[in-house]
Amino acid sequence: MKLLKGLFLGSAASLACASFALAADLPVHKAAPAEYVRICDAYGQGFFYIPGTETCLRISGMVRAEYAWSNTRKVNTSAFSQNPRTGVVTAGSVSDARGVDSIGIRARGRVNFDARTQTAWGTLRSYFRFESWSDSGYMNSFFGGASENFKNRPTYAFVQFAGITAGRAQSFFDFFGDAWQWGSIRNSDNQVPMLAYTATFGGGFSATLAIEDPSTVGAFYASNNMPGSYALAPGYGLRSTAVRTPDVVAALRVDQGWGSAQLSGVWGRHQTSVVTVNSAGATTGVPVGAPNKDFNIWAVQGGVQINLPMLAAGDQLWLEAAYAKGQIERLGGAYYQGNNENGFRSGFIGNWANAGVFTNGAGYGVNTGKGWNVLAAFQHYWSPSLRSTFMGSYVSWENGDAVKAMGFLKGNEWRVSSQLIWSPVKDTDIGVEMLYAKAHNSLSAPMAAAVKAAGLKKDPDAIEARLRIQRGF
Repeated sequence: MKLLKGLFLGSAASLACASFALAADLPVHKAAPAEYVRICDAYGQGFFYIPGTETCLRISGMVRAEYAWSNTRKVNTSAFSQNPRTGVVTAGSVSDARGVDSIGIRARGRVNFDARTQTAWGTLRSYFRFESWSDSGYMNSFFGGASENFKNRPTYAFVQFAGITAGRAQSFFDFFGDAWQWGSIRNSDNQVPMLAYTATFGGGFSATLAIEDPSTVGAFYASNNMPGSYALAPGYGLRSTAVRTPDVVAALRVDQGWGSAQLSGVWGRHQTSVVTVNSAGATTGVPVGAPNKDFNIWAVQGGVQINLPMLAAGDQLWLEAAYAKGQIERLGGAYYQGNNENGFRSGFIGNWANAGVFTNGAGYGVNTGKGWNVLAAFQHYWSPSLRSTFMGSYVSWENGDAVKAMGFLKGNEWRVSSQLIWSPVKDTDIGVEMLYAKAHNSLSAPMAAAVKAAGLKKDPDAIEARLRIQRGF
């Protein structure tokens, strides 16, 4: 019995040793280490390292719902024009307030991608913002809404490296840039394709030199062919000759604990030419010997932003002023060719900034109007979750000879607005905004008579109210 037990135990031991030996010959597969997302605190909150890289990424965005109302009245559905040779005014057809939207409902979504990598040359940054919104017929009124239906577009897409900014970004001419308002307080706010270099100095001082695409801002490039009803000789039109030279922007800026200040300027040389057009406005050729015309545009702007923590944490005051010639869109007069502007389509800066008129035979002039504006904006926190803003702007402009020949001489406009915003949780805003605007237009006698006969207001005003619910992340 003892002999059998010994044989059994010996056999078991032999089998175990053999199994271990065989196991030792098998390949060993080691589990790959798990990749955990690491927090990147080098550039502020929300950044994390992209696994397997040394690039920090922040993904953020916003969802917004907005509801607006305006007291839209009679509107002019097609432009008035005055023949500069005869003085005769051709009035467009007129519809009542039912012809445009006095309410608007808008939904908008936004996603931002901000990627940064530290290099021997400093921070390498790439930034991309994509927006999508739906606003069918949204507020085609005095305040410059537009019928956009549903759109998707990148509003920012740029790379920054060693002081260089390349891509689509905020114009370096801009300062306040619609920082707070929901409606339209007049100021320059343009996202443009560009190539820029920023030199940074000690104490928060910096200087930027940039070339920017003028077609995004407006200037003459907003329009193509304009038929004879625009006071050109019958059968002729005026068009841009593509973007041949960029706008040059220079800016000096300081950012310190008390706030910021900036002085900026822009200069450009734009080109136009004459074409023949049919009654529908389509180009049919180029007149023999038709001249080209180049014209200069320029603008200067200064602004200061002051932090006011002695009143409440987060309180700020913005002050800004600008002067422009030729490109008065830099004053905030966006080019709304299809916008009837609450009763007088042609009464606001920008609407006729691009017009041309024949002055003698095949010669023509281009509007190089001039103007100036001022802006003030104040934000106060009543509590950490409740704040108000108070904003106002004034703009005055004088049209160039080409547009004066059409009967539109000069004008001014002022706007005031206020907001009350409640933030019940972080990055969530529920608020209302009230906006009032009043314009004054100086017209030639025939043009003023035609406007009055059409039942339109030469000096329109309007009120607008908005409710906005917004969540950021």
